[in-house]
Order: sequence, then C-alpha cells, then structure tokens
Amino acid sequence: MTHPLLPIRVARPGDFDEVARLVEVAFHATLGEEVREAERGLWEPERGLVVRDGPDLVAHATAGTRELTVPGAVVPAAHVTGVAVLPTHRRRGLLTRLMRRQLREIRDAGREPVAVLWASEGRIYPRFGYGLAAQQLTVECATAELRLPAPAPVEGRLRLDRPAPGSPSWPGCTTGCASTAPAGRAGTSGGGGTCSTTRPASAAAPPSAGWCCTRVRAVTSTGTRCGVPVGSGTRPGRAG
Repeated sequence: MTHPLLPIRVARPGDFDEVARLVEVAFHATLGEEVREAERGLWEPERGLVVRDGPDLVAHATAGTRELTVPGAVVPAAHVTGVAVLPTHRRRGLLTRLMRRQLREIRDAGREPVAVLWASEGRIYPRFGYGLAAQQLTVECATAELRLPAPAPVEGRLRLDRPAPGSPSWPGCTTGCASTAPAGRAGTSGGGGTCSTTRPASAAAPPSAGWCCTRVRAVTSTGTRCGVPVGSGTRPGRAG
C-alpha cells in the first residue's frame, strides 16, 4: 500500500496537548495533570517537529536547549526527546525523516556540537549516528528539596505454576508456548524465563505433548491472577 508523503512542519504552542496525547499512546503512559503542566513549561515548540495526517497529529520529535559536561568543558547540547509515531502511521519512514531533519537543523544552526538522548528503544538510534555514551549516572542533589513517593502497598506472593495436561490452566499455557518455540529447540521467554523442555519436531505432535508449561501466578487476597506463559513471546508495545 502506498501512503502519501506527509509534510513535516515546526510545532506551534497550540500543538502541545496533541503532542502529549501522542506521547502517552506511543509510550503506554498516562501523564497526570501536574506532570503535563510541568512538561508544557519545558517544551520548546520552536524546536519541535510535527507531522499531521489531515487533522490528526501523528508524529513528533523535539529537543531541549541544554548544556552537557564533557571532558574539559561544558558545551551546548540538543537534548532530543518526545520522539513518537502513532501505531497507525509506523513503517512509513516518518521517524527517519524527523530524525534526519532534526539533526540537519542542529548542525546547520551551528550552536550545539552534540545531540544527546535517553533511548527507550536503543536499536533505533545508531542508524542516525547515536551511540552509547555512559553506562551509569551519578546525581547529586540537596535532599531537603526531594520528596520520595509513598511506597506502593505490597500484597500477596508469587507462585510458580506448572499446570498438568488436562488441567484448566493447561490450554492457555500450551497454546501460547507451542505457537512460538521453533520445533526441536528449547524456547525462551521475552520476560527473562526459559523453557526447560523441547517442543516435539513432529508437526503432527499436539501442543499437549508439552515443551513449555511454566508461568508465574500471582496470588493475592482478591484471588489468583495468571501471568503470561513463559515462552509466549508477548512483548510490550514500543514507540517509534
């Protein structure tokens, strides 16, 4: 399917609420009113780039005007942030066009010798010249100016669930696991667990032949909730 080439333009102050909603969708987050208003004060619309499809804002990237300490100096730096594309408009080259234009404008302006970012998707940015700058961060601050959030209530416990063939838990486990593991190989999960048995290589072997039937079950006072079966391949969404 061929999509029209959507134009990129510089953001305007009135775009902020739509940009905030776009970021919420792309990063699976909800900005509270306090955070939203704080971000509104930090956002620099003249540095933002947006893409619209008709009335809808579908992609955005911006940079903050900041400084960066490097060996021997403190230099101006473009702090790239808010890079997001709606799921409905991905794989159309919008991210690539936004990033290339942004870097070109930073270079042409001649004020900032470096652009930096916190990468939520580290595999995206190396193709634009970004690389790992540090593996740790030290922050010094006056503790009198900080307030830690109240701890979340801790409830219940985790139990490893190993359902037996024929049990009520078995179909959901085997359906997810058996559909993702390559035949004849042990599967691994996206959540850090591993499958300790091997899926039968025979295509005729039913999922209940069993190669991966372990998942985490959360037990709380309100009941038992099953997690995603280990090896199911379920991944969270990601921002473009």
